Amino acid sequence: MMSVKRLTVFCLLSAVTTAPSCSTGAARAEGKCPVVRYVNLSAVSSYIDSTDPEYARILKDRDLASRKLKAGQSNSERIPISENLKVEAVEATIIENAESMLSSYRANNLKRINLILKKLAAEEGVDFILNYSEHVIYADSSYDLTSQVIRELEKQSKLNSPLLR
Repeated sequence: MMSVKRLTVFCLLSAVTTAPSCSTGAARAEGKCPVVRYVNLSAVSSYIDSTDPEYARILKDRDLASRKLKAGQSNSERIPISENLKVEAVEATIIENAESMLSSYRANNLKRINLILKKLAAEEGVDFILNYSEHVIYADSSYDLTSQVIRELEKQSKLNSPLLR
């Protein structure tokens, strides 16, 4: 069964590609057809994650707490039960906090990406931007906005650099 999101994308692309007026170069040149582009959100998110030290710190804290929790559970015979439960509770809380921070981090990054996409859409007269990694099986690379989004993120990163403050 087709999901609502996939059905919506399918209908959108069907309407754009099958509209009689959009099948001619003249209609496109006159701006009568919707302009559709795509971005690979997975690639953009991976770029952000690989270049942001905050992301690495959050992962490191979470993984360290997870390892400590596993190590504490394997050594539980040597530690009094009440003390072991306290340690496990602290480690579990650290893991939960790290997961919450990761969720917040990702939500903030999606907001940043969305603002960049809105800016690019306005600058280029784009009507629709699809997520390549989720809904597009094939698209000509000339419609890909991924590298432009990454360049904009790099500009923002340089502007926020402590060296420029």
